[in-house]
Amino acid sequence: MLALEKRLAELHYDVGAADGFYDQQTWQGVVAFQKYAKLKRTGTFNLETQKALHVAILLKGFIPSWVCPASR
Repeated sequence: MLALEKRLAELHYDVGAADGFYDQQTWQGVVAFQKYAKLKRTGTFNLETQKALHVAILLKGFIPSWVCPASR
């Protein structure tokens, strides 16, 4: 969970303290990312969300922030 929290925080999603616990703030960060990635908003860090997060991390820095909010 710590890696998930750090990755979401790197993309400027508010997950609170990166403490390794899947708490309410982590859940909200996952839902916000799922909304951005146009995934079903479940709050569950499933394989589809994991893949989308990996792509978002890879693309960070290659896409201007005005095109992709996650690249800020």
